[in-house]
Amino acid sequence: SSLPQPRHPGQAKMRPPPWGPPPLTGPEMSVSSGSGVATAACSRQLQMSSPVPLSPEAAAWEPPPMPRATEFRAPMAPPILEASRVTAAHGGTAASKVPPNPLPETRPAPPVATPSWEPPSILPYSAPPLLLGPAPATQPTASHRDVQAATKDPSQCCEEYEAYLQSMRELQSPATQAIVDYLRLEIASAVNDWQVAAPIDVQVFGSRSYEVELPGSDLDVVCLLPEPESGSHGLDQYLLRGMFQRLRSDPRCSAVEDKIEGVTTVTFHFAGLPIDFSVCCGGHPPSQITNRVAKELRRLPGAVRSLARLTVDTGKRFGFCWKKKGPIGKQLKGVHWVMLVVAWWRHCGAEARAASREVGSHELLEMVLRFYADFDFEASSIYPFLAAPMFRREYPWPEPLWLEDPVRRGRNLAWRIDTPEALQRMRAALRQALQSLTTRPHVFWREARERWSEFEDRSYSAEVAMSAE
Repeated sequence: SSLPQPRHPGQAKMRPPPWGPPPLTGPEMSVSSGSGVATAACSRQLQMSSPVPLSPEAAAWEPPPMPRATEFRAPMAPPILEASRVTAAHGGTAASKVPPNPLPETRPAPPVATPSWEPPSILPYSAPPLLLGPAPATQPTASHRDVQAATKDPSQCCEEYEAYLQSMRELQSPATQAIVDYLRLEIASAVNDWQVAAPIDVQVFGSRSYEVELPGSDLDVVCLLPEPESGSHGLDQYLLRGMFQRLRSDPRCSAVEDKIEGVTTVTFHFAGLPIDFSVCCGGHPPSQITNRVAKELRRLPGAVRSLARLTVDTGKRFGFCWKKKGPIGKQLKGVHWVMLVVAWWRHCGAEARAASREVGSHELLEMVLRFYADFDFEASSIYPFLAAPMFRREYPWPEPLWLEDPVRRGRNLAWRIDTPEALQRMRAALRQALQSLTTRPHVFWREARERWSEFEDRSYSAEVAMSAE
């Protein structure tokens, strides 16, 4: 019986189940050792099959609570080994230390603030105060002016601007006459001092002569001398240099500049107006063209003069007319556009005006801009003062734009526009002006008037009186 009992062949491969003790198999079921062994085995089997009562502590046990979803737990780090174990494992010395690696702390997530809703406070009602008498006048802003102007008819805005230009001309006319009288006295005094036996003629030419001037236009004055005799050349230069010295010594004149070498002209300011003074012996082509233009305008209706003024004003704003600032370059002057307006009127403007009596200056300006923006200058020639001013060229000419001189026939007044590029720039400026006039007419006329705001506060009569004293 002391010898080891033989095992069952399949006993080595059997594993006990995880839910209880192993079953009684093999030699445990043998009864060779007596009834005691069988009795113990049977009692053990009965204990496994009968329920076991739990203790009060075990019955009151509950599983631990699960962590909240907002709580963050860092992953467990590997345990820290002592320095002696590390050095011994790697064959090192105890002097080599390993830096500590503390475990990360568990930090709860910050609480999320939830906005609290409160009902809006209700203010007590207060009635507006009663206004006694008329409401106080307020200065309208730019947007208010645009709204007020948008309610007007474009033709009415154009008529108001024409009336404004006419009032400015009447305001500056006393200064114009005072300047002419002043120059005549100065020239007569200079001629007496120099004992020049020659008739003197002082004339005003340019836009202020044929009444197409703008508030900022200068006053062109010329002193005409007779044809020089043999041995008397240089009289114009002599007289102009003497006038330059007299103007510089006069405190009533300002901004006196000498342009004698270039165009035999002296520029200065007198009584609030800019003046260009020149001296010429014999014929003076600019004054001759001025007289011819003034004669033609007197023959035509007054609407042509007003249309010419508006065309020149628009050209100086948009760049298809020279505004006398800087070199003229490849541009037309104001007198050239006055002649082009006369030519358009003779060509088709009179018929358009006769067809509809309701056509005003606004509509006429739109017609002029549209006509010359699409006009074939390269294949035409313009003779402004003829009954039929537009002629088709029989063969190509080198000049892209031909405007016949009404005084000296065969001479082109538009000789500065000598390249196709210059002509295209003029057409582009005409189209830009036409677009602004047709799409934003109220802004067009308002900006036209705002350009002359600096001339409204000047008292030309007071300046003339001070100059006379």
